[in-house]
Amino acid sequence: MYCTNIHKAQTAEEVLAMLGNEVAAVAASCRGEGLYSVGLRLSAQAAREFRSSERLAALKRVLAENRLEVRHINAFPYGVFHGAPVREGVYLPDWSTTERVAYTVDVCTILAELLPEGGEGTVTTVPIGYGARFSGATFSERYEAACRGLDEVNTFLAELEKAQHKRILLAIEPEPDCLVEDAQSFVRWVRPASHRGVCLDTCHAAVMGEDLMTAVRCYQSAGFPISRIQVSAALRSDDEAALAPFLAESVYLHQRRGNRIHYHVPLCWGGAGLLESTRDALTDEFLAWAQRANLPLEIETYTYDVMPQELRGESVVQKIVEEEKWLADRLKKMKK
Repeated sequence: MYCTNIHKAQTAEEVLAMLGNEVAAVAASCRGEGLYSVGLRLSAQAAREFRSSERLAALKRVLAENRLEVRHINAFPYGVFHGAPVREGVYLPDWSTTERVAYTVDVCTILAELLPEGGEGTVTTVPIGYGARFSGATFSERYEAACRGLDEVNTFLAELEKAQHKRILLAIEPEPDCLVEDAQSFVRWVRPASHRGVCLDTCHAAVMGEDLMTAVRCYQSAGFPISRIQVSAALRSDDEAALAPFLAESVYLHQRRGNRIHYHVPLCWGGAGLLESTRDALTDEFLAWAQRANLPLEIETYTYDVMPQELRGESVVQKIVEEEKWLADRLKKMKK
């Protein structure tokens, strides 16, 4: 499974075209028996548009025609995510706003329509908000507003499960420089709730220097279910000059901790020259635990558009297929 935030698809029509083309091509190469599961990213605009019965029917039709299923939706980036500076704006609107609540409800409503009877799914979301906005004299007011927003969505999901017999967890995704940036800050600032869990991004954890199994145990001891894992790798180098071009990239925010930066690189790339990948953080112990827990493993290398050509390759679809196959091979080797 991979997340479609890799592709530029802002409107409902663009999402439908993406599913019928790029996603269908990946699925054709990677699908085993049955359906190919895809992590669907929906912008706020697309989510509003898919609330109409006509467009929702079109979505279901495209999924069926291409033997795709959606059990997991990315509701992190609210607006444009490709082709223009995103930077800190990716966290806006944050959880202190009614816009974030409305967007999340729209996405959860759509996912409920796509899930089978008795099905379970997840919706990922921002880690409450960007740290700089949750500081100073307004912190308490903004934080309490965010907690109210999260609780409103939790109530909605509890009622939805009771009415439709479909369980959806809101998976909060820690990210460097946010109020919630690692397992410790998650436990500190996120209040437990019945339909609330964790989206553990292994790139973000690597940037923060987190050992994955230590993070898992922290979440578990605090009672937070890990409901989705984004299997991704960060970039690292001990050479400042080698990192400089990646840090200077202007579309996305590339937070830094020591020799590691928040710049997603393909799982199938193990490094070159002075540049290295943090994929070695994906230990056998961690992957075996994830499989035992039957957790969805979602590839999320969304930076292909801004990568140097030697990392990007000639075709984004082919690189996604290579990542899928790398992960599948890694899991098979563990079983031998």
